[in-house]
Parts: sequence; structure tokens; C-alpha cells
Amino acid sequence: MNAFKPVTVSDYPILKTFFSAHPYNLSIYSPSSIIAWSNDVFEAHYAIEEDTLFICSEVPGHAEDRHLIMPVSLDKSFSVEALYRYAKKYDFDKYWYVPGDYLEKCDRGLVESYFEVKEQPEFNDYVYLTDDLINLRGNKYSNKRNLIHQFTRGYLRNGLVAVEKIQQKDIAECLQF
Repeated sequence: MNAFKPVTVSDYPILKTFFSAHPYNLSIYSPSSIIAWSNDVFEAHYAIEEDTLFICSEVPGHAEDRHLIMPVSLDKSFSVEALYRYAKKYDFDKYWYVPGDYLEKCDRGLVESYFEVKEQPEFNDYVYLTDDLINLRGNKYSNKRNLIHQFTRGYLRNGLVAVEKIQQKDIAECLQF
């Protein structure tokens, strides 16, 4: 673990370089997600080796939840055997958030000879249609509409917050947040 250092907001530019062309289509594979979800429950750490970014999560008091995510490189893909070698090198025994399309390209028997494969439905990504989020039509979105109305009545109309367009000068503050 000594090769890994805690992820901080100031690491965003370093992480962004690696994620600019990664092949994984899950939300965890973005510097913003890694930074935003790194907290007292899942402490994200990273290491860089041979132009490859490794991200791990330490879970205080829950050693069974220690894990790596798939390594990210600008020009490499990783075989099951390579993933296993990296996991052992860094003293991990599992990867979380492995994209289904990566597993579909692999021989299932080979993967299962190195790792236990199980779905983590509690971590499913969710996707909304742009039109649905713009309009929030129908019963499906009534709770979201109600929350927006409560916010408007309680905060916006009472002058407790201001809603403004994000400008160039605001980017650093938004990233810090």
C-alpha cells in the first residue's frame, strides 16, 4: 500500500490525464467521481506505475471491502493475468466495478480461475434520458419536481441562495466543492 497516496482535489489534473481516453463506460471511471466519492467510508488512493494509473479503496474497519478498480492507461489494455499480477503486487485480492463489456471479451473460465465474479447490483450505474431530466414529466419524476418546488419556495424565493450560470472564474471553486 505504500506506493499509494490518498486522492485529493489537487490531484484532479493528474487523474484527468489518464481518464481522457479510457475504455470503461462506468461512472466510477472519472476523476470527478473518484474525488467526490472518496470519504471516510471509501478512502480512494492512487499510484502511477509505467504510465498506468491504479486506484484503490481502503475501507476502514471493513478489510473485506478493500479493492482496486481496473487500471487506467492511455495506451494499454490489461489481460486477466496482468490484473491478477497487479492485484498481488499491491496486496489486493479483488477488483470492483469491472465493466461488463470487459468481462464479455474474456474467457469466463479464465477469469474465474483468478477471481470470484459476482454482480454488485447495489452499485449499478443509472442513466437518464436528457429529455426526461429537462422536463421531469409523469409520475415517475413527481418526487424530483416536489423537491425542486420545496427548494424554490424555501431558499430561492427567500433570497437564501442565488442561481447563476457557471462561468470560467467559477471552475476552480466548483472543482474544490
